[in-house]
Amino acid sequence: MQISIRYNYQDYLQLPEDKRYEIIEGDLFMVPSPDESHQRILANIFHALSHHVRQNKLGSVYFAPFDVLFSEEDIV
Repeated sequence: MQISIRYNYQDYLQLPEDKRYEIIEGDLFMVPSPDESHQRILANIFHALSHHVRQNKLGSVYFAPFDVLFSEEDIV
């Protein structure tokens, strides 16, 4: 019999902060740091989106990574 461990947001909060993690459908993944190409594309998208949001007073756009909690077992 195989026992499956399901991780949740409380488990996520206990993980060390020196690495990047995601929990998707209760499964824990260590996420590599983005490469230079990814960061360049992200900067371009951020600039365009931020400009549009500011001009139309639609809210805020964030660049720095932070936790996004979709459910107790889906955190990226």
